Amino acid sequence: MAAILIPVLLSTLLGPGVGQLYNKEFKKGFIMIAISIGLLFAFSIWLSRAAMVYLPSDINSVDRNFLRTIIQDHIVKEHTGTFYTYETLLALIWVYGVIDAYLGGVRRRLVKAEPPAVQS
Repeated sequence: MAAILIPVLLSTLLGPGVGQLYNKEFKKGFIMIAISIGLLFAFSIWLSRAAMVYLPSDINSVDRNFLRTIIQDHIVKEHTGTFYTYETLLALIWVYGVIDAYLGGVRRRLVKAEPPAVQS
């Protein structure tokens, strides 16, 4: 059971691709990690550019509550489609990573359980 549970927990808690690495599916794991990092990077760049319009010239004077207000009141409302597209893509890659880690764990367990072939 641990062969199935560990990759699921790794993908759930650490992110997509980590469970695949545990399952020794290295190519798939690194691709999923790269996609996740790429999406997070693209989202952070988009979010910072969208927020720059509302920020004062002295960025050091901005507190966290003000940033939260900018994101909620302006960016999410004015760019709803873009914001939720990034959110949906990140959620989909995460869900896919968890499900695939589970299926990879099941495959690993079945391979270990198969008796060796008898040669004559």
